[in-house]
Amino acid sequence: MGGDGKPENEKNGALGGKGAGKLDPLILSALSYAPLDKSLLRHETASIAEHAKVLTDHGFVQLDELDRILEGIRNVYEKIGEGNFKIEKDDEDVHAGVLRHLAAEAGPAVDQLHIKRSSDFQKILNQRGYTLLSCRAVGASLTGLLTALRMKARSAGDRLMPGYTHLQRAQPVLIAHHLMAYHAMFTRDHLRFLKYSDKSLSNPALPTAVTLNVTRADVEFQEKTFKDEVIIKNSADPDSSYDGEMMFAANAAILASNLSRLGEELVLWSSSEFDYVSFPDEVARGDDLAPYRKYPEAAEILRAKSGRVIGNMVAVTTILKGLPLSRNSDYSEILEKTIDTVDTLVLMMDLAKLLIDKLSFNYEKMEQNASDPFMAATDLADSLVLKGVPFREAHRQVGALVSYALENSIYLPDMTADVFLKFCPAGDPAFLKTLSPRHQVMRRNTADCGTGPEKVDLAVKSAEDFDAGVERLREQSDLKDG
Repeated sequence: MGGDGKPENEKNGALGGKGAGKLDPLILSALSYAPLDKSLLRHETASIAEHAKVLTDHGFVQLDELDRILEGIRNVYEKIGEGNFKIEKDDEDVHAGVLRHLAAEAGPAVDQLHIKRSSDFQKILNQRGYTLLSCRAVGASLTGLLTALRMKARSAGDRLMPGYTHLQRAQPVLIAHHLMAYHAMFTRDHLRFLKYSDKSLSNPALPTAVTLNVTRADVEFQEKTFKDEVIIKNSADPDSSYDGEMMFAANAAILASNLSRLGEELVLWSSSEFDYVSFPDEVARGDDLAPYRKYPEAAEILRAKSGRVIGNMVAVTTILKGLPLSRNSDYSEILEKTIDTVDTLVLMMDLAKLLIDKLSFNYEKMEQNASDPFMAATDLADSLVLKGVPFREAHRQVGALVSYALENSIYLPDMTADVFLKFCPAGDPAFLKTLSPRHQVMRRNTADCGTGPEKVDLAVKSAEDFDAGVERLREQSDLKDG
């Protein structure tokens, strides 16, 4: 035992035998993830305690040794809570740091913890536990954003805006309807993370290098730790299968892309070309060159941060794509990407919530743009279809009518009956008087996904109920994980 409480032959990453010599400092530096691993301290101390208990049940650790180990873990946990737990430069990872502290607290009994468990196994176990809990953190932040979107949709009431396709005005919709489209998008993200955290991680690596070193103690630890997660069917699989981490990275990239789309739209809407929204100074910055301008810096950051999360997904996939079975040191790189992804996602969602909370709509400008009379052309074509005209023919007739109206500077509602019937012989001239934006929106009160006020109000209420149910599932999942 060295003066620092760490076994002498463990300082260089090996207990003895081949590779027990001193590694080059550059390699040790490349292997060190201790600063990042601080996020895993909770998982490290808890899993060591559980492992010690399982080893005691199967006779590998004596009761007096277990008492010393558990007392040492409690002391280490107190140091962590007090901020006195330090990672030394020689610690390759948190596991090494915790064992060093435990050796000082519990003495030689700590050596028993290597039975049926390598440091690589501990890394995998910690990483997968961290990834599972990260799903809960993402879900909690998403809950706040979903609530902000619902509240903003309610406050918008029955105010109108133009709906867009190809960034061109299409048909008038309620502002609330547009906001609830983002709510639907982020709800799917929430469900993906919830489902992922339930079943998508393969079980943690059993403490085996390849095949045969599996005992009933290993299986019991696996079942106790991960409860109803998928049970391993092949001992070589868990050391090398990181499809769960890849799925986490992919889900994160989808969420980041959706957040980026929201950020981009808010940047566009705050421009003078749109002038749909404005932001207070705490989320927008004045231009240091042009004093008459202010731009929503938080939305631009939201848009930019997505590249970081997407890049981490590409990195994780690239790390894994060429690895042979079974265990490889390359896996350690995934932890860095996972921690950065979680931190970045939580920041992005907090930024998005802040932006939604703080924005103010320019209702007058939005309703003005929603009143473009030629946006009613689709409704006019639909009315002809209801009269038995095939849609392609209805489209042709209304297209010719619109061309005539543009050439003669006439709006569709102002068209005379004779001219209208010349282009649309099956049409009803009285329908021209119902082409106001409000009428167009009200006509879409039939389908549950429609833009009519009644349907949008129902969508908001349904979303409140659905979000409450998802939140209950998330809380139950948290309780299950203990």
